[in-house]
Amino acid sequence: RLASPERIIPAVSALEMQSPGAYIRALRAGANLVTINLTPPAFRPDYLLYRRERVIMDERRVLEAIAAAELEPRRRGISETLRRKELSCAA
Repeated sequence: RLASPERIIPAVSALEMQSPGAYIRALRAGANLVTINLTPPAFRPDYLLYRRERVIMDERRVLEAIAAAELEPRRRGISETLRRKELSCAA
């Protein structure tokens, strides 16, 4: 993270399956992108992905993990971040 601050390093729900608390540790270690599951709970049974045991990182859980990592969420999306980088490189 320090050597390449422009890199995108995601924290993903699979980390939590590997080891409880791993998602928060990833944030503390420098992850700068979180994945949020926006599928409404009523529709999750329709998708094969949700038919096995897994941790669902919905908005509430992601915000709790960010707070537990003593960080603050950025409300700007990745597309806007990338667009700003392109504009600053073009200048």
